[in-house]
Amino acid sequence: MLTGAFGGVVGTIIFADLVYTCRFSDGGQTIQVALLLEHKSYPEKHPHFQLLRYLLNAWQQAEQQKEPLLPIIPVIIYHGEARWNYAPLQSYFGLISEILQPYIPEFRYELIDLTQYSEEQIIRFQNAFLALATLLMRVRQIDRFLKYNTTTIARLLRLIEQQNDFNYLRTTFIYVYENANLPLQEIVTIFERVSSATGNVAMTTADQIRYENTFSHIRGLLSIGLTADKIAEAFKMSLREVEEIVQKIRSEKEQPSA
Repeated sequence: MLTGAFGGVVGTIIFADLVYTCRFSDGGQTIQVALLLEHKSYPEKHPHFQLLRYLLNAWQQAEQQKEPLLPIIPVIIYHGEARWNYAPLQSYFGLISEILQPYIPEFRYELIDLTQYSEEQIIRFQNAFLALATLLMRVRQIDRFLKYNTTTIARLLRLIEQQNDFNYLRTTFIYVYENANLPLQEIVTIFERVSSATGNVAMTTADQIRYENTFSHIRGLLSIGLTADKIAEAFKMSLREVEEIVQKIRSEKEQPSA
């Protein structure tokens, strides 16, 4: 639950996308919470600009779809090295006349600075996936963290598994794959040490990643004129497998764009 700084929000926030619908405790009004992960090692100079673009896009999309306009609370989750100093939007313009101030928009955002939490505090989070995701975002070298914090990783993964949150396991695997300097099979091995169920999720996700990578490579080779038989030879795949992928690629091209 998000509580405290927001004045009281009732609803479970799942880290699966960027925007989440919740119920505000004061009056029960429906609102949205937009979570933006700031991956830079230094604070954004003008974060309001990025947030304002997001807010406008969200409201315009709601209007086009004839949906009600909802208040949106922007939340920046930061885990960089330098300290993040919050500054109001109007401060970007320096000293300005009071007469001009009404012509400059003003809104605030909430900041969650992960660097302010100790590892012990994070591990005690009630949501195991949130704890694990926070730990992974905090560390600079995920591969080193995975190798030397095996007990902590296994404990949190096991808690996620016990809650039957297999989508969270898959999300964690993909995050590690995209951000750690580790071979795909080594990541699978780390997950397999937790349990057979977690290992099965890892193996299935790894197979999907391999297929998507192969799919992408074959698309690139087709674009430079290689034939299916040459691609099959290069990837040590059967001609039938390659032809099936080629057919899917061609079907994608034939589909009208939205």
